[in-house]
Amino acid sequence: MPESRGSWRFTTVSSDPDLAGKSGSFVVVAPGPGNHGPVVVHNQYHFAYADATSYIPLGTTLYNWLNRDRDLEIRTLATLSRNPFNKARFLVFPK
Repeated sequence: MPESRGSWRFTTVSSDPDLAGKSGSFVVVAPGPGNHGPVVVHNQYHFAYADATSYIPLGTTLYNWLNRDRDLEIRTLATLSRNPFNKARFLVFPK
């Protein structure tokens, strides 16, 4: 996430032809209410948002999520949105 406002462009580099040479652009604007910016390392062993608001990671793992049907993905996201998680990881391969 860029730390300064403005227009940004990108181009991907990959040995995978499906991922190589993809390009696009986006505009970074002022953060909206409740947006504290990206998470950064704070005091060597902790995390904080860019505006120095504390960040305490609380996450879950989504096992084999990429191999599930679309309905389960939608239900999973709905469930996660009603819980206090602020991060998620998922495994690319089946367990």
